[in-house]
Amino acid sequence: MKTVAELLDIEGAAARRALVSRVGPVLAGSPAAVLAGPSLAAQVVDAISSLVRVPVGSLALVAWGRYRTVAAACRETADCTDARRVISLREHTMSITQSPTVELDIGGTSHRLLELTLAVTLRFTAAEVVVSSGRVQEVRPGPAVGSATLSTGGIELARRDLAAVTLPGSIHLATAEASTSVLQPS
Repeated sequence: MKTVAELLDIEGAAARRALVSRVGPVLAGSPAAVLAGPSLAAQVVDAISSLVRVPVGSLALVAWGRYRTVAAACRETADCTDARRVISLREHTMSITQSPTVELDIGGTSHRLLELTLAVTLRFTAAEVVVSSGRVQEVRPGPAVGSATLSTGGIELARRDLAAVTLPGSIHLATAEASTSVLQPS
């Protein structure tokens, strides 16, 4: 499993149809839905899929960087280009919540369609975090279980629990993805 989209299992045709059927009624009350036309729900699902194609490892790297011992190692190595620390973390759980938005651009005016809540929980048996030059450079995660939920306005759009989450054996520092997707009506 490489991305949050895969964790949520929203990439297949059947899963996509199910997501369109959940998104459609949410959009029905939007004034922008009238302007955009009947294909809006499918376009929004495409935007959602794009938003959640974020590597699970990238989200986890940010969370690992906030652990107290990891943050301390970042401070200790910040001014030393050759300093390197390896921190071993025992069983731990990380919860990551993001609030991406989907907007519709009509004639240069942006209309917010959805404010999403993406919640990912991962429970690891162990992990090693490598810090150098004041930053998390690499993480070697152990086995994990996880869950992901995508919702809007208290309405659950997608949810999946996994008994085993497969992450790469080594996750290297990556940049964060954008958290807004803008649609152009066709």
